[in-house]
Amino acid sequence: MWESRKGKEKVSSGCNTSAPKKLVLWGLKPTNSNLCMVAQDVDTPLPDFGVGYCGIHLLSVIHEPTHSMLYQNFTIIPVFSHSFDWVIVQILENWGHSSFTCIYHIQIYGNI
Repeated sequence: MWESRKGKEKVSSGCNTSAPKKLVLWGLKPTNSNLCMVAQDVDTPLPDFGVGYCGIHLLSVIHEPTHSMLYQNFTIIPVFSHSFDWVIVQILENWGHSSFTCIYHIQIYGNI
């Protein structure tokens, strides 16, 4: 389960432009893991996360700041029953602000 929290009350329309819009969640595994070997066989090129790690695509979502009073939950379909050494939240786009994207809280939790 991945949770994106945007403050303690409904977000005002003035803050919406700096809120994240399109997000991707990656799980990192050592490149010598079986999961990375399988991921390399896919035709889609994976981002470079540095020497020693490969990224496994876990989730792509659109965050809707006007639809949430406290937070939004995004569920990862349990395709992989693996834990990950690191996770990376990649923000591809925000709701329009040209200088920055504002994130207050991200929480990732689960069990195997």
